[in-house]
Amino acid sequence: MRIFGTVVRTLSLSRSPLLRAPSRLFSSLPAPDEVRSAPFPQQVKFGESVVAALDDPSTKPVLDAMFQSSDGIRGFFVSYLTSPEPPSPSAASIPPLLSAALSSVSDPADIVELSIMNLIMPTAMAVTYANAPPPEDPDGPMEGSNESMSASSSLTAARARPVLLAVAALHPSLARSEIALLLQSVSSPSPGDRWSDFCDKWGYGSGELAAIEAALRGVLAEMPAADEPVVGFRRDVVEPGGERRPKRGETVTVQCTGYGKNGDLSVPFWSTKDPGGEPFSFVIGTGSVIKGWDLGVAEMGVGETARIFCDAEHGYGASGFPAWGIEPNSPLIFEIELLSSS
Repeated sequence: MRIFGTVVRTLSLSRSPLLRAPSRLFSSLPAPDEVRSAPFPQQVKFGESVVAALDDPSTKPVLDAMFQSSDGIRGFFVSYLTSPEPPSPSAASIPPLLSAALSSVSDPADIVELSIMNLIMPTAMAVTYANAPPPEDPDGPMEGSNESMSASSSLTAARARPVLLAVAALHPSLARSEIALLLQSVSSPSPGDRWSDFCDKWGYGSGELAAIEAALRGVLAEMPAADEPVVGFRRDVVEPGGERRPKRGETVTVQCTGYGKNGDLSVPFWSTKDPGGEPFSFVIGTGSVIKGWDLGVAEMGVGETARIFCDAEHGYGASGFPAWGIEPNSPLIFEIELLSSS
């Protein structure tokens, strides 16, 4: 279930009369079975009814049904993020039914990415509207001054922030690494990098990127300092690949970016995508690379992109790797795409 990047266009309509307040088109909540099979536009309508009834425990089966599909999750957040209700001041104060639904999403990477998107898109839109010339037709379908549009976008971002913090509390390492990847793309864009390409696609300038960076660093600062430790190694799938796994003794070729320079897991120390870089090849299962790579890449399917979290024992150990700024006994994160194995 991939939901990355799919709410953004609808969120741009947050000033539309259709989305200003939960509608009363439904006098009662839809049946869960009806929700599970509904297309996205209908999910948005269902979301309006669900958002208006989040304080009612009887809403739970319908909300749970919405969170079983990508269209349902997107439909809910379009309504939730553009609701006129005041935003929750913290992750702990979001509706309990929503907290439970967030924990039920089957793919943590999806909900982490979507929650980040839900924050950065309106954050950037607020800056865009604030710096835009006056609209030629202020009475058109997107009526309102740029000032009011910017304020509306800021309110949407304020509603998204505690949701991202709640998701980050559920998946702290995954959230931190994804935010780190986005911050790297903001500071040093790299063509072909998915976050760099996303920011380029939406035409973000320096003002939008600075606002995104500030918002994400604020989220990182509010996350608990004691993140779950990296013990051994762990592989989180970002994009699934094929069924074929590398066999010991085969030569594998990968694209990779490593994070953990000077002890900061948000700062890259090396990438095959750096200027002049090229994919890296090694013989798997022979100890020619660090233990985390041998073990982690062996679990990947060809075409897969994964994040591999390594403790020092599975990385560069007590010696570190000073030439790359890797300190002794440092945990590391690698984002690896397995290109081939033969």
